[in-house]
Amino acid sequence: MNFSDLDRFKFQFQKFEESDSQADKHVTFDTVNRYVCKRVLLYALADLVENCWKDFETLLLKFLLLTSEFRFVISVLVVLCVVELQCNKRRGPPVDPKVVMTESKLTEVPWNITHEALYVYLDKNNIPRIQKNAFANLTKLKVLYLDNSKVSVIESGAFNKLKNLESLWLTENTLTEIEDNTFSDLLACNYLNLMDNKISKLGNQSMVGLVHLERLDMSKNSIKEIVNNIFSSLISCVVLRLGSNQISVVHPEGFRGLVHVKKLDLSQNKIASISENTFSDLSECTELQLSNNKIRRIKQGTFNGLMKLEKLSLDDNSIFELDISAFGDLRACVQLLLQGNQIPSIKFGTFSELESLKRLNLSENIISSIQSKSFVDLKMLKELYLSGNHLKKIEPKTFAGLKNLEVLWLHDNVLQTIDAAELAKLPRPLLLSANIPGQSTGNSLSCATLCWLKNEEHAGNVTWLKMGDEVYRPECVDEIDWEKYECTLGEWLGDS
Repeated sequence: MNFSDLDRFKFQFQKFEESDSQADKHVTFDTVNRYVCKRVLLYALADLVENCWKDFETLLLKFLLLTSEFRFVISVLVVLCVVELQCNKRRGPPVDPKVVMTESKLTEVPWNITHEALYVYLDKNNIPRIQKNAFANLTKLKVLYLDNSKVSVIESGAFNKLKNLESLWLTENTLTEIEDNTFSDLLACNYLNLMDNKISKLGNQSMVGLVHLERLDMSKNSIKEIVNNIFSSLISCVVLRLGSNQISVVHPEGFRGLVHVKKLDLSQNKIASISENTFSDLSECTELQLSNNKIRRIKQGTFNGLMKLEKLSLDDNSIFELDISAFGDLRACVQLLLQGNQIPSIKFGTFSELESLKRLNLSENIISSIQSKSFVDLKMLKELYLSGNHLKKIEPKTFAGLKNLEVLWLHDNVLQTIDAAELAKLPRPLLLSANIPGQSTGNSLSCATLCWLKNEEHAGNVTWLKMGDEVYRPECVDEIDWEKYECTLGEWLGDS
């Protein structure tokens, strides 16, 4: 209500007062004020009922105009009750925003789903084809579940008008292809799950429209290659899962535009090589999974641009060569997993840029030699795993620079002794492993040379790796019982 309305009403009622009509002489200026107040309340009431009763204001004006304040209040309460009843009749019963049709033996998307639905469950049905405009009337829909419904074809325009959809689930179906513009109307979608289908082909424009997508899961499919710019539309993507596919080729610009990705999973594929600068746009990435592939060599420049990467998984590949400075740009990396490869040796400078590294796993390779000071730049390293290799001896200064080391695994190598001089400068306490209990292969330690190590154990400076009830302490080839002997001045005093 504005001042022009107020002036107009006052003017009209002043004319009323001047009228000769006896019926209107009792209308005073106070009545005008009361009328204006009533008028304001009527506007508010009209807004509340949202035009449920279009004649609401007209019907009440004459009834309320000349009533007393007390009668006015009572009248308003009565009218509100009447209007509420009227609106309820027109609205019908309240609509449940969740529509659950799980395991309903559906063969197509139902046409009669209420347009008020916010969550629709169509999972565990038999809907082989999602037709064009199948959900066009569900403009308020936020979450749609189509998991495990034998969906094999999504027609172009199937998700038209779902501009408010936030989450779409299509897992465990039989999709083989995602065509261009399939999701182009899903402008608000932030989660898309396509896991466990048979997708082998992605259209070059298949991700267009998903500008607010934060998480995309396409693991457990049959994708064979990542073509250039295929994900460039995913400007908001934070997590991209492509594990357990058949990817053998990653084109140099396959991940262009993914400037906000924090986690990229490419594990369990068939990737044999990675070009320089492949990941250079992933400046926000903190975790990269490349385990269980067929990578043979890590070249210099492979990880350019990954300035914030904290975890790099390269385990269970076929890596036989690590270039010097192969891990350049990984200054923020905390975990580097290289176990289960074919690395024959560690050269000085290989890990020189990894200044933040705390965990390095080189177990289950074929390492027979480690050059002096190979770990000297790893000032923050706490855990070093060298078990399951072919180490015959620890070279001088192998562990130089490891001022924060807490865990060192050496079991399942071919060591004959552990030189005190090489471990003397390592911090204490140290968790160490020497032999796998009861295993005939592995380190052939002459315990007569390990008096210093037994004394370290007695002092509590060295403890042994324990898994369950098994303790990975030395098993002596010179028939000394490690648990029973005591050592003084380099001589064994216990049973032999």
